[in-house]
Amino acid sequence: MSTVPQDPENETENQRLITEEASIRVCRRRWTRHLGAVGRWTRSNLLLVATFLSVVVGIILGLSIHQADPGRAWIAVLSLPGELFLRMLKMLILPLIIFSLMAGLGSLDTKVAGSLGWRTVAYYLTTTVVAAVLGLVLVMIIRPGERWRVEKPCDNSSLSVGGNNLETLDSVLDLLRNLFPDNLIVAMFKQTQTVYTEETVTSWSKCLSLNNETFTNCSAAVETVESLDLDCSNATRTERRVELGTREGTNVLGIIVFTVAFSMFLSRQGERGRPVVEAIATLNEVIMSIVRLVMWFSPVGIASIIMGELLKVEDFVGLVQQIGLYMVTVLLGLFIHGCITLPLLFLVLTRSNPIKLVRHTAQALLTAFGTSSSSAALPVTIQCLEEKAGVDSRVTRFMLPVGATINMDGTALYEAVAVVFIAQVEGINMNFATLLIICITAIAASIGAATVPSAGLVTMVIVLVAVDLPPENIALLLPVDWLLDRFRTTVNVAGDCFGAGIVNHYSKKKLASAAPNHPPPSPPTPRADTKLSGYTGASGPAFSQVRGTAVGQEDDCTARGNNFTEPTDSLHTSFPEQARDTHL
Repeated sequence: MSTVPQDPENETENQRLITEEASIRVCRRRWTRHLGAVGRWTRSNLLLVATFLSVVVGIILGLSIHQADPGRAWIAVLSLPGELFLRMLKMLILPLIIFSLMAGLGSLDTKVAGSLGWRTVAYYLTTTVVAAVLGLVLVMIIRPGERWRVEKPCDNSSLSVGGNNLETLDSVLDLLRNLFPDNLIVAMFKQTQTVYTEETVTSWSKCLSLNNETFTNCSAAVETVESLDLDCSNATRTERRVELGTREGTNVLGIIVFTVAFSMFLSRQGERGRPVVEAIATLNEVIMSIVRLVMWFSPVGIASIIMGELLKVEDFVGLVQQIGLYMVTVLLGLFIHGCITLPLLFLVLTRSNPIKLVRHTAQALLTAFGTSSSSAALPVTIQCLEEKAGVDSRVTRFMLPVGATINMDGTALYEAVAVVFIAQVEGINMNFATLLIICITAIAASIGAATVPSAGLVTMVIVLVAVDLPPENIALLLPVDWLLDRFRTTVNVAGDCFGAGIVNHYSKKKLASAAPNHPPPSPPTPRADTKLSGYTGASGPAFSQVRGTAVGQEDDCTARGNNFTEPTDSLHTSFPEQARDTHL
């Protein structure tokens, strides 16, 4: 049979079509694989993606609705979801601090806890000093106050920053007093604070002398003044009285001190303290479960908060043009410290990739930016570091509550820049001694700053008073503080995250070698009628219900390996030999 010769051109065309089809199939497989990877990443980081989009949506909606000039009622309604989200987070702060510290330190050896303590303090103090010095260097180089002369507001009568301008000494004394509260119940909702009151005092003798009257004693002087109806306005003076009072807000420092002391002595109780530690660990897990639930409201809440803040600004563009260079100085300092100094310190000390840590804690950083509160972001920060970054829970539960209270790198930098900026606007030259005072006072004030929005603005009064600058000049910074506060809070939380990573790196050996005095709670004991995989009775093959995991999922069990608990001795005696070798 003769074969029909094929046309070489047709054969070439067929080969080309086959090659193209193969290439298309390869491209499709690649795109399918890439899209599948993107889809899997999006599903596993759905909350992070939603939170990032909420920031963008909040800014866009805020600027768009601002053009319509909404009234106070509309702003209140649009801000309500964000307010409710903040209230839910703040509700969890106190129990989270108490239970996380107790659960973390209660299972630690005292020596290990001491090692964590000094490393934590050393890191926090070092980074805060670096941040304050960086702020001073930038503001002295850029000099935003000399290049941008800002007019002071004509009326400062309505200005209220903290309501009580404390002197530096009284602020430090209040910090020490709050470390040791006299009543733990009161410390949950109030803090000790020095209160200044003004009292008008009249010198009766001076009043009589000014009116050319004589008197024999004080009682006679008062009677003479009242009987003659003399004018004593020139004999009166105003005296300031210093008293100890209280202000609203949780005394976080005092509660932390008590909780740390309680936990360390609890760890010394041995077996007697084990039930307490297990109960506290269970309560901590309950709180973290509530945190995970609340965080699904964060996209709506953060978008609402940002939108509400933008709607409250009257003229955003004009505001940026007025004191834009000051904002650039602060933001540049925060960028250098948060994106260069802290990651570089983490890289040098741990030899690990800081970008990986940032990626794992992105949800916490976005929450800090949206809520403008280190305490509000505390539950998310703990969750990210433990579940994504793999930081030991004993480190996070000790460091993060303390860091959210005293580690305020961004606040120290901001206060140093702001005070020198005000001095430059006033035309006051700063010598080295004055700059040193500003640096030290800014560090001390940032440590004592509350973990609530715009707390740095309140503590800045302390720094201004320390260098004899009028506190009224804070009015220059009020219009942009709401925006800068979000960036410095983000840097504060970033400092906590990098610090936890560094301390965890240097504490791994001690944490691994020091067996906890109180092991974690054991899994629930199976019921008597529970059957193990591999044992076939009258009812046929059974599946284990221990920890709610079906043993029929062999691949999952094999992958987890040693994470499963072997049967207890009582179960060994109750089941055949083949059941004893089965991995749960």
